[in-house]
Amino acid sequence: MKKHLLKAALVAAAVMAVPAVSSATTYTWATTVESWTVGTNGNVVASRSNTDNALGVADNDFLSLGVGGSAVFSFGVDFYGESSIIEITYGDVTQYLETADVSVSTDGLTWTPAQSIDNQSGTVQVTLPAGIWSYLQIADTSSLNDTFDGFDIDAVGVTAVPEPATMALFGTGILGLAGLARRRK
Repeated sequence: MKKHLLKAALVAAAVMAVPAVSSATTYTWATTVESWTVGTNGNVVASRSNTDNALGVADNDFLSLGVGGSAVFSFGVDFYGESSIIEITYGDVTQYLETADVSVSTDGLTWTPAQSIDNQSGTVQVTLPAGIWSYLQIADTSSLNDTFDGFDIDAVGVTAVPEPATMALFGTGILGLAGLARRRK
């Protein structure tokens, strides 16, 4: 019986040690815009040109990329699994289709495509490619149109990789349980 409990505890520990993304994900919000290249249409007004507008939690202030523009974000932590991008479009979104490509990178130089997105839902959940990432890029791919200023970013959140200290503490607890089970033999 004790062996079965020990095996069950070890299997549970192994399963819990692997990070999982769920619908109840808590996001770490962007802390820095590493770079911003405004798009070519020139319709990005000053109030939408402040890169700080895209940092932190959603607050209805936003950064417009401009048609063909892009921004690179970092989060103060490495991330994996899932991202949440909150886009703001005033008016009827069906009349102002704005699109973008999301990519991720470990070094800010080599980019791995993640997903193409649009502004039709406001908040977009992006499943990231497998791996641990440091940077997320959003590049506007909207059709050139003089009446709008491309993809607008209110907030970008990622799923932070658990800290090693947290995993070490968890592992120590599991080892303690295993030791307790052995001692009771």
